Amino acid sequence: MRKVVLAAILAVSIIGLFSLFNAPFSEQLNAQELRCYCCIKGEVVPMTPALCKEKGGMCFKTKEEAMKRCQQPQPQCWCCIKGEVVQTTPAACKEKGGMCFRTKDEAYKNCQKCWCCVKGEVSESTVIECKQKGGVCFKTKEEAMKRCPPPPCWCCIKGELVQLRPAVCNEKGGRCFKTKDEALKNCQKQ
Repeated sequence: MRKVVLAAILAVSIIGLFSLFNAPFSEQLNAQELRCYCCIKGEVVPMTPALCKEKGGMCFKTKEEAMKRCQQPQPQCWCCIKGEVVQTTPAACKEKGGMCFRTKDEAYKNCQKCWCCVKGEVSESTVIECKQKGGVCFKTKEEAMKRCPPPPCWCCIKGELVQLRPAVCNEKGGRCFKTKDEALKNCQKQ
């Protein structure tokens, strides 16, 4: 008698479980059939191995193991970090100061090293970092130095301030200053 009551309680519990998951009555199971915790699209659901396989899930013996291993895969991108291309998550890429790309080829193209000219200054950089700074990339340092014009300076010529390239300022007998404030302090009429 006691075994019959326990079996009835167990059967009612299992039917209740499946009603939670909106399973049709035909899919409701008895205690012997319930053998795995199925991972389907990041969710853990108790069911038979056959039904789990049919629904495209993965079976685990314990709920704990299923919960641990049943996680949605993180989206991946090709990340350019300081001239190196690695596959990682967008969050990890951003955290390390990198930039994500959809394809490996796109990442390599933008992650190549170059000599970057920004406002007359030449420095080693990646193509993407150079573009972000508003610079122009060159393959060699020599080419960058030759083709990267220095920024204009504040030129003091006979007490008058004008913005000129340093070479032009020197040709006209003027004196260059990097900032307007510095030029105003030091530029006196002669």
